[in-house]
Amino acid sequence: MDDQSESAAPVGPLTIDTPAVRTARQLLDDHLRARPVSAGALVPGSVIGISGPPGSGKSHLARLLVRQTHDFGPGGSGIPARAVHLNVAGMDADQLHAAFVGALPRSEVLACVRGYHADLVSGAITDERVAARTNELLRTPDQTAADRDAHLTELGLSPAVLLERLSTVLVEVVGDSDYAAALVLLLRDGLDTAAWAWLRGEPPAGVLRERGLTAPAPGGLDALGVFARLYGRQGARLVLVLDDVDQLDFDQGHDRQVRALRRALEQLRVAGTLVYLTGSAEALDELEIGPYRRTGTRIELTGFDGEAAARFLRARSGSDTLSPFSIDAVERIVDLTDGNPRMLGDFTDRLRREAAQTGGEVTEDRVLDDARSWFAVADRSRVVATIRRVLENHLWDFRVDYAASLDDGGRLDFWIPVPSPDHAGVGILIADAVVSPADVQRLVATAETLDRHSVRAQVQVVVTGAASAVHVARIRQEFGRAPLSFAAETFDDDLAAAVKAMLHAFDDADDADPIAGLRDWIDRVDRQQTRTLDLIDRVAAGVDSLRGQQAALVPPGWTGEPRRPGRTDDPLPQPVRTVFTRAIDEIVALGTPEGTGRGLFRSDDRGEEVLAGLRRIGRVDHLAMRALGTVSMVLAVVQEFRSAVREWARTVDREWMLVPASPGRRELDRLCARYEEAVDVLPLLELHNLPRPSRRGGSGRIRPARVEIDAANRQIRELGREVRAAAERSPIT
Repeated sequence: MDDQSESAAPVGPLTIDTPAVRTARQLLDDHLRARPVSAGALVPGSVIGISGPPGSGKSHLARLLVRQTHDFGPGGSGIPARAVHLNVAGMDADQLHAAFVGALPRSEVLACVRGYHADLVSGAITDERVAARTNELLRTPDQTAADRDAHLTELGLSPAVLLERLSTVLVEVVGDSDYAAALVLLLRDGLDTAAWAWLRGEPPAGVLRERGLTAPAPGGLDALGVFARLYGRQGARLVLVLDDVDQLDFDQGHDRQVRALRRALEQLRVAGTLVYLTGSAEALDELEIGPYRRTGTRIELTGFDGEAAARFLRARSGSDTLSPFSIDAVERIVDLTDGNPRMLGDFTDRLRREAAQTGGEVTEDRVLDDARSWFAVADRSRVVATIRRVLENHLWDFRVDYAASLDDGGRLDFWIPVPSPDHAGVGILIADAVVSPADVQRLVATAETLDRHSVRAQVQVVVTGAASAVHVARIRQEFGRAPLSFAAETFDDDLAAAVKAMLHAFDDADDADPIAGLRDWIDRVDRQQTRTLDLIDRVAAGVDSLRGQQAALVPPGWTGEPRRPGRTDDPLPQPVRTVFTRAIDEIVALGTPEGTGRGLFRSDDRGEEVLAGLRRIGRVDHLAMRALGTVSMVLAVVQEFRSAVREWARTVDREWMLVPASPGRRELDRLCARYEEAVDVLPLLELHNLPRPSRRGGSGRIRPARVEIDAANRQIRELGREVRAAAERSPIT
């Protein structure tokens, strides 16, 4: 049996040629074979995103692309095509830079530098045959510095002058004088080792400090472009594969570092580097945000279909046969695993081992029997606990193990009542596995019981185990929505979104009993009060912290006391005052906690409109409260920024305040930079959850229009730049 099991095991990694794999490989082949449109021009680079669920083969495809690059060999430059494959999970920006540089062979970097030197020297020689021979000689890997200098001297050229000119050329290529100086030193015997250590991120040795390199090499994401340009301008092919970009360690200053990564990707693309990014679709979407779309191509890895799965199993069998699987069994396995290569491989390996022990064919029935235990992702108690936590976090009033009908056929695992005369509600029904018609029929029987007893309910099915695609379609037909998989990484968010959608469906269906609605709203506000007060405390603490930081960094003589001058003695120049007024008006227009209930107790229609709006805020739950808290925090930061600039204007020497490098200008730049740092850490995405009471007869939306939020977002983010520009327009008096 062991021998059989061994023989059935796959030998090495397998690659099934799917459309996504073909596309990724073709893009790489096109890049490796591309030629510049003109002499000295760069081969265009590109950034390609590869997304797909866990187990879809992203990392496997990345390794395949690396092998394809290395198999290509040297191109016209004579330098072998280089692929750098980095799994960046858990890395920060500096670690990513260090890993990238560490993966580049010293011999290749030196070959690039030799190429620039050879081109420079041959360009100074008028005899074409001598120039070609010299170019070839200077590119020779085993050429020593002494041999090179002797040859140049014989030609009547000064080696020292040529190295100085090479340094100038490399500054233009890589865009950094320190890097250019270190690259030139790679051609100097006795200095090359110290220069290479510096390029790898080590502190400068004494011999480098004597030559002006007194600090470590500038790291970070921007430095990736240095080596990309070095390779690209020499015609060498560089391919960078970043695996698991969605797991980069960007927790601190996330937005700022994402912008830096976008910038680095654009530099790599312009330098002629082909970049592959693998990760979640959400992470790749985030990297596309900006003035231009950096990911020119998106490749989505999907599961195998029946034909691809059969080829996969034949390749893994070691005998190029489908045995011991029947055709029907393969189709069922694809159905249960959604064709996911990792799940399909693991499940079929188990079935293959069992077949080797017991003998016989793996049939569809056998697949279904094994699927119940193999795909069980959690016990029922864990699922119930998770659903309970989601409902409690959103402050929904719910019942557990609720009998929605007179008989047990209408029993639901969770029930969220909706105020209405007919006791309507939202239900959640848990199913362990849906792999056979009998499993579906048990769920359908519940829906039929609810209909028979005229229970007005919106029901969401949650599946904890395997779910056949065929049966999922039947569930969607019966319940009006697809079941949620507890195995999904986004289950918590998916469940919350589904419940909200079902609750809003009741809002839109017909008018609820006003007294019951008011009672429900009061109960909800009562439950929210504790969390809202806690949020306000946290916002206040954050504002106090910002004030404390500002107090530690203010110019000498500032007491820190807020000053509220009248219109006549406000020291802010009029253009700066206008910028702040416009920004604050934009923020206040979004809605603030203070204005949420304004007009509630009026006896006219306005009071009814406000009450309807508050009821809708209750439906939005804590998301609306967090959004309102974000508005308060943003408003506090902007007002603190205005106070700091006002005090700057009061104390600065007006005659010198905008002279570059003057103390006044440096202080203004520091205040604006501090504001921009604060904005980077504010949760501005929460603004999209802002509530707004709907007006009777209108569309009924409960949030400001996206254009309003986007306008306020831009105003908040660009305020520092606008203040600088307004100060420069201000008259100096």
